[in-house]
Amino acid sequence: ANLLKETNQESNNLYAEVLLRRLGVSDSSDSTEAGIKKVVETLTTLGINPESYNLIDGSGLSRQNLVSPQAIVQTLKGMAKTPEASIYRDSLSTAGVSGTLRQRFLNTLAVGNLQAKTGTLTGVSALSGYLDIPGFQPVVFSLMVNQSNQSSTIQRQAIDEIVLLLTRLRNCLKDTQNFLS
Repeated sequence: ANLLKETNQESNNLYAEVLLRRLGVSDSSDSTEAGIKKVVETLTTLGINPESYNLIDGSGLSRQNLVSPQAIVQTLKGMAKTPEASIYRDSLSTAGVSGTLRQRFLNTLAVGNLQAKTGTLTGVSALSGYLDIPGFQPVVFSLMVNQSNQSSTIQRQAIDEIVLLLTRLRNCLKDTQNFLS
């Protein structure tokens, strides 16, 4: 749990690589390949279509890693149903509180309600996670910008604006009932 927390909250790529290799140590001399095999097995168990992603390393730094936002959302939903759900969720950065989101979303409804993992490469920005919205059901999301000519700051601002729009979601049925009464 502590290694996962350091990996996810601080985006520690070295830890991510070591954790992947550790998964594969007992199976093969190529611990990266064996680790990826174990990850694929786990994702398959969670119901994730193997054609919706391609894994090359543990950190996500290889440009050959490919994953769809849908696969990320399905993974997050699947993780939420496992006995390890709280360990995983606690490993994520919390908006305005910890990790790579410590300085993001300050003075907004996302503070303390957003737990997510960031991802950044040149031309790529991503944010995926869980958003608890007061008076609404929790939202699982994955936002990705790829092959952008914009700076990572501009990409991040666009993603943050979308997340802030999500914090404004309300239950239409409840609002309709209040309107009718």
